[in-house]
Amino acid sequence: MRFFEYGNEEINHLKSKDALLGDAIDKIGHIERKVTPDLFTSLISSIVSQQISSKACDTIWKRIEEKFEYITPQTLCDASEEEIQKCGISMRKAQYIKNTAEMVLNGGIDLANLNSLCDEEICAQLS
Repeated sequence: MRFFEYGNEEINHLKSKDALLGDAIDKIGHIERKVTPDLFTSLISSIVSQQISSKACDTIWKRIEEKFEYITPQTLCDASEEEIQKCGISMRKAQYIKNTAEMVLNGGIDLANLNSLCDEEICAQLS
């Protein structure tokens, strides 16, 4: 499992920008935030996790991993919306997942290019 890496330089930068945040950082300490290095998997995980508890998300994500083994645009395109939904998500989320996979496959979403875009451009492309 990978975690978001940061050190004193990043902490000091945040503390210098916001005193309240600095106090919170001092009280809470180092936070281990899991990261998913594969952008497609991370995007699908974000769709799954929207507006549900962490526990529910973990359960649903485990079902998705068991059902599809490899979370790729092709495996999710090959699945029906109903198959995706049976993992425990709404039909609307299943449709979002299927549409996202199709957009990645047909070039409508260029994951390799996302890192070079500003936040507004990323939001526009993913919306």
